[in-house]
Amino acid sequence: MNYLAIDIGERLMTYALVTASGAIVVKGNQLTQRADWAVFMTNLIELIDRHAADIAGVGLALPGVVDPEKGMVLQCSALPFLEGQPLVAALQRNLSVAVPVALASRVHAAALAEKWQGRLTNIADGALVVIGSQVEVAVFIDDHLYRGAHALGGLANLMVIDATNPDASGQSALGLSADGFLASVATKLQLPTGQLAAQVFHALMAQEPAAVHAFRAFTKAIAVVLYNLQSVLDLQRIVVGGPLSTQPLLAAQLGTEFTQLRVEATQAPQILTTPEIVSTRFAHDARLIGAVYPLTY
Repeated sequence: MNYLAIDIGERLMTYALVTASGAIVVKGNQLTQRADWAVFMTNLIELIDRHAADIAGVGLALPGVVDPEKGMVLQCSALPFLEGQPLVAALQRNLSVAVPVALASRVHAAALAEKWQGRLTNIADGALVVIGSQVEVAVFIDDHLYRGAHALGGLANLMVIDATNPDASGQSALGLSADGFLASVATKLQLPTGQLAAQVFHALMAQEPAAVHAFRAFTKAIAVVLYNLQSVLDLQRIVVGGPLSTQPLLAAQLGTEFTQLRVEATQAPQILTTPEIVSTRFAHDARLIGAVYPLTY
C-alpha cells in the first residue's frame, strides 16, 4: 500500500504516490485553488478521493506556520484562508475512506526527507536551510525536529543580519531570496528570460565580475544566517536546499563565506566549530517524501 503526498504551493499542488520506503511511484500536479476555503477543500478532497482506495494515508506539506498536533495552519500569507481552520479534522470528516492525515510545513517536510533518507540521516544535531522565495530553516536537536514553543521554530527570514542598515527591510533576512539574486544578476548582465539559474551560474563559472560580486554579497548574507545558527546550536551539518542547491558552487561558496566570518570574529576561531555545509540530496521531491514520513512509523 502506498501513501499520497501532497505539496501545496501558492500556484501549484504537486502530488505523488509514495511507498513506505520513500520511493515515488507516480507524480502529478494541478493548480492550487485559491478562491476560498470551501473551493480549496472541495478540490483537495476530490484529489484524495481519486486515490483513496489505493492509499494507507495522506501527507500534506503546506506553506506557512503549521501545528501538526492541532492539525491546522497557524499562519499562511500565501493562502490566508487556511489560517486557523481545522484542516485535518475537516478532511477526515469528508473523505470517502477513513485514512490518517499528517500535516507539516513545507520546510519541515523537506527536512524530514533529509533526516529519513538524505544528508541528515545519522546526524543528531543538524539543519536544513532552504533558500527559495525566502530563507527557511528546520533544525534537528538530539534527533528531534525542533518546532518551538509556538510552532515558530525556523523563521530565519526574521533574523536580523544588519542592524546598521538604514533600510528596515535590509536589516533582516526577509529580503534574501533565490529569485531576487537571480533577477539582480540578470538585470546587470541583461540576460534573456528563461533558465536564469543556468545562465547566472554559467556567468559565475566564467568569472563575470557583476555576477561574482552579486554572488559574494548574496552568499555572505546567507552565511551570516548560518553563522548565527551555528553560534547558538553548535550543529554538525547544515544542508542547503532550494532551487539553487543543485549547483555545487552554492554550498562551496557558503562554506567559504562561513569560514571567513569565523576568522574575522575575535574569538570564533578558538571556540566555534565550522559545520559541514552540503547540498540537499532531494532537490524537488523532498517535500513529497517528507510529508508521508510521519505515517510510516
